[in-house]
Amino acid sequence: MCRHCVVLALSFLLLSSARAQDPEKLSGIWKFTISPKKETTKLNVEDKSDSASPKNGMLIIHAKGDKLTLLDFQAVDKPLEGSKQGTNVELPLQRQFTSKSGEKVRVTLKGLFEDNRLSGSVMIGDREVEWTATRLASVWACSNHTDPVHSAQSEDAMRKLTEKHGCKGWHRLRSENAEAIIKEFSSAREQQEKKP
Repeated sequence: MCRHCVVLALSFLLLSSARAQDPEKLSGIWKFTISPKKETTKLNVEDKSDSASPKNGMLIIHAKGDKLTLLDFQAVDKPLEGSKQGTNVELPLQRQFTSKSGEKVRVTLKGLFEDNRLSGSVMIGDREVEWTATRLASVWACSNHTDPVHSAQSEDAMRKLTEKHGCKGWHRLRSENAEAIIKEFSSAREQQEKKP
């Protein structure tokens, strides 16, 4: 009897572990932080938004199999294609980072998807940085700005952004709607580009 319990327990653990790494678990809204490996290294990023921290950001990711489609809230142009192979992920960012030598470089965050967290390290120009990302259930976004999208996690943050940028039409974006959010954004962007 005890052997059967052990076999069942091990089977359950293996199933749980496999589900935790399910590619669709990557779908959602992710808050990421980029930080230098050494505290003495300064990290610079060109950003259109004065409300965005150079070291933080929000991504919406939709996963289907090994294909990842993502939007970066602070450098919005069009959805980008990332990838997942096993627990390895690649997330391209549109932001331009500045290396110590002053060279502007684009970056693809490479790392691992484990225990419903994303993390890794990557070279940005001539320096190595670490990054982490946590999945959020939801985030608030303003309706009248699309490049960048102003987002907030609290009423206080919404109030500050409204005062600073004149944000209107705050609405909640939920992680479970990642695919629909990306499609809606793409459609709105196409309509905007068609206007003379």
